[in-house]
Amino acid sequence: MSPNNSILVTGATGNQGTSIIHSCLSSPHIQKVYALVRDPTSPKSLSLQSAGAILLQGTYDDSVSSLTKHFSLASTIFYLPLNSDSDIPRTKNIISAVLASSPSVKQFIVSTTIKTNECKSFPGYAESDDQYPLYTYWNTKYQIEQLVKSAGFQSYTILRPSHFLQNLLLPTRNFLFPSLNKEDELPIFKSCWNPTTKVAWIDVLDQGKIVAAAINDPVGFNKREINLAVELLTPQELSDKIGKVWGKQVKAYQYTEEEQKELNPTIVASQKWANEVDHEGVTEVGKEFELTSVDEFLRRQDGF
Repeated sequence: MSPNNSILVTGATGNQGTSIIHSCLSSPHIQKVYALVRDPTSPKSLSLQSAGAILLQGTYDDSVSSLTKHFSLASTIFYLPLNSDSDIPRTKNIISAVLASSPSVKQFIVSTTIKTNECKSFPGYAESDDQYPLYTYWNTKYQIEQLVKSAGFQSYTILRPSHFLQNLLLPTRNFLFPSLNKEDELPIFKSCWNPTTKVAWIDVLDQGKIVAAAINDPVGFNKREINLAVELLTPQELSDKIGKVWGKQVKAYQYTEEEQKELNPTIVASQKWANEVDHEGVTEVGKEFELTSVDEFLRRQDGF
């Protein structure tokens, strides 16, 4: 453990960034937590500052010299790509700044997506969005991981989170699962998942715990690639758990092909992806860390 452990979190005001910041602020092994934010006067930024984070104004598109000035303050950099067309050049920019910040920066942690390393073996995978709707998404994640692996960092860790349980909460639930209404007499959990599809879930707060653990042990976490999932559940199994908290039956329902045509195509493609890809083994991390169970997460939401 470094005597001066500190972390700079990019994407600081999103769910992942905020979770990591709060976990690191509560860790006795981490002395300083920096948050890279676009607007330090925004309510989310000010909330992080009130919690104890040190705000640094900047963006992924800043010059290498500008980012290096910020990165040199920390021993660990957490990088969250933004799922945009500019992710690859931005990643190269971030990596250049991290390398220029040596020897101050000793560790690099990146968040991609569950099973990114296996994308080329997905059923039907093709190197064209016309032939495989999520090709650009997966190829970008894959290329980011390759850039990180080949960068020459003293220590790097790749985290691959699955579906965040926070997606079941309002207001995100209204976008991803608009049919799921607690006030309905018989709530319906509609998705594109097959009835037998086992979907992987994780509490975003647990990602923060693992980042804090990695900072405390950069050697042990060096070159680790970790799928983050605590449980695999069919739509009805998840519905039953929701219903237990709500005190009523919740029924899982799969959208028909005609209904899917009226939905956001990205949501449809991402959910149908889970129907095709085996997630066996992704919950192994739960045996190493004390991850939050789905039941525990739902109970913690005060009815949500």
